[in-house]
Amino acid sequence: HGTRIEPGSRERDIFDKLVKISGIERLMDPHTEEYQAACWIINADNDRIELSDTAHELNYDVLLQRYIVALIYLKTKVTDVLRSDQECFWEGIYCNEDNVTVNKIDLAGKGLTGTLFRELGELKFLKVLNLEGNKLGGEIPLEVTNMWGLEDLCIGDNYFEGTIPTEMGQMNSLTVLDVHTNSLSGTVPLNIYNISTLKYLNMTRNFFEGTISSNVAHLVLLEKLDLSFNFFTGVVPVDVLRISRLKELILQSNEFTGSIPLPKKSTYFQDYPKQLTRLIFGDNKFESSIPNTIEKLSGLKEIRIDNNRLTGVIPTQLGRLKQLTMLSLSYNELKSSIPSELKNLKNLSRVYLHGNQLTGNADVIDFPQEYITDCGYPSVTRELFECNVCTICCNSLEECVKNELPYELPYVEDASPRDYTLFIWGVFIGVLVLCCVSAALVSKKIGWEMKQICNLDALELCGSDSVYHFVLCDSICGWTIVFATIFFQVSLFFLFLQTSSFNNKASSDWVYGLRCPSNRLDCEDYNDTTPRGWISLFLIMAAYLMKDVIKGAILIYRATRLVSFRLFVGGITLVSVTSFAFLTSYFYNQAIALSDTEIITNSLILLFMTDFDEWVHQLIFFVSPNWLEKLSKEALCYERSLNGSSDSREEDAPIDQNDNVDSFTEESSKKLSMSLSHYCIW
Repeated sequence: HGTRIEPGSRERDIFDKLVKISGIERLMDPHTEEYQAACWIINADNDRIELSDTAHELNYDVLLQRYIVALIYLKTKVTDVLRSDQECFWEGIYCNEDNVTVNKIDLAGKGLTGTLFRELGELKFLKVLNLEGNKLGGEIPLEVTNMWGLEDLCIGDNYFEGTIPTEMGQMNSLTVLDVHTNSLSGTVPLNIYNISTLKYLNMTRNFFEGTISSNVAHLVLLEKLDLSFNFFTGVVPVDVLRISRLKELILQSNEFTGSIPLPKKSTYFQDYPKQLTRLIFGDNKFESSIPNTIEKLSGLKEIRIDNNRLTGVIPTQLGRLKQLTMLSLSYNELKSSIPSELKNLKNLSRVYLHGNQLTGNADVIDFPQEYITDCGYPSVTRELFECNVCTICCNSLEECVKNELPYELPYVEDASPRDYTLFIWGVFIGVLVLCCVSAALVSKKIGWEMKQICNLDALELCGSDSVYHFVLCDSICGWTIVFATIFFQVSLFFLFLQTSSFNNKASSDWVYGLRCPSNRLDCEDYNDTTPRGWISLFLIMAAYLMKDVIKGAILIYRATRLVSFRLFVGGITLVSVTSFAFLTSYFYNQAIALSDTEIITNSLILLFMTDFDEWVHQLIFFVSPNWLEKLSKEALCYERSLNGSSDSREEDAPIDQNDNVDSFTEESSKKLSMSLSHYCIW
């Protein structure tokens, strides 16, 4: 701080020792962390380290350790204020049982910034250095390799760049080397493979390149090797499977070529790594077949060789891997059928076989949790791939859809939307007719009549502007037009229902709303429909169609009261067409709608089909207006006869009932005249 440090003083002794490891320039610059740490130890530190002749070595080690820990805190911005107590009690700093020597630094996920510094190499007794999940950058200093006692070096998920120091291969105590998710590049130093103590090597998500040396087999204690998401090339040496303790081999997303690193003959190795549980080779350029010797890896639980150029067939030997839980061979060039031996894999829960040229039937696996195959349309092969237990079906365009069967009916296998619609329609019509008939019979028996309903005009209920009111006439031609109209409307509904069925793949309009990329296992869902869209569909349908349902129910009620077959036919027609329209709109939207706006748009288009009877009525008006007027008068006369019949049958009716009927029929006549006048003017 501007004061002179006298030779031979405590301060000068400390300064001289620190110069040896940090240099004079850094210690003399007031803006550096080295200067701040030195000043703190000399002036503010309550420990007051003395470098006397007695216990000199011990105090020197204590000085270096305290200075380096202080540098860690200052350089990585852990704090700006250093504590005066012993560093063994600082956050993330751990010491041996005597609380003297720092043997572990764990500052993972603390949001640290800055770089690693060369002074770290002076911590000779450090065993664990964990700085994972921070924002540290720069290059890995060569001096880090001087920590000859270091066992765990974890600096993954940071911003380190440059190459791995070649001298790191001399760290003979290292068991964990984790540098994942950085920007490191270059090749893996060959002497890394000489660290015989190494158990965990994780270099995923960097920019490493080059090849894997056959010397990898020297890592005899290695349990996990993860080189995924890099730019490694060349052939993976088969010798990697000589590591008997290997549990995970992850080489995903590189540019490896040649054959899968499995020997062709089972006698190639005396001992296979039976503890190997994960074999991840996805997203590379392997172009061989799957060797039968894969059965020797009996401990495998997860196999991923997706998105490669594998040829040949799926080996039946896979059925002997009893512990297998996941199998991914998607996006290759595999042919033939799926071996039935896979049925023996009772633990298999996730299977991905899409993006191949497989044929036949895929129902060889007992209801896995997730099962994706090429059971969609169009297919890569001419023959459609069959799979009822698959959870997702994909087509040759890499589009996928959930293979769900929400239409479950008793005694009906593979029920389609049409089957489900007929079932709901039958139940709805049956319940509605039962309620209307029961209400009519009960009211008739107790002598009570719903006058407002019974006095409604049958012509208006059937629709004076619809051909449906022809059922009130005696014209055979009129009845033929009614049934032809109903047949055409129902046929259109059935056409939409048929294209709503995923089972009819070749003729289905079903939209494949999933995308299952070749470099990922999970699929992306493009279906953005929400409950708001389906509620809007229900409200639109209810507002537009409910009046016809109510009219149909009234006609059925009156048909029971008056024993009128024509009214019954008119009521059933109205209710049937409207219920078919609602159900068709729902199932068709289930098949093709991917957004709320599409739900509304599709429902409005389908609603036009319910007006076809009115379009036919208008056509008849232009072609033969006189005949149409005649039928309308017949319908009106039939209504009058019904009212007259009702009057004669009601013994307890009021005296002025005829007056009400006359006024009612006069009003109906006026409505008919106005309707006909409207047509003529129009």
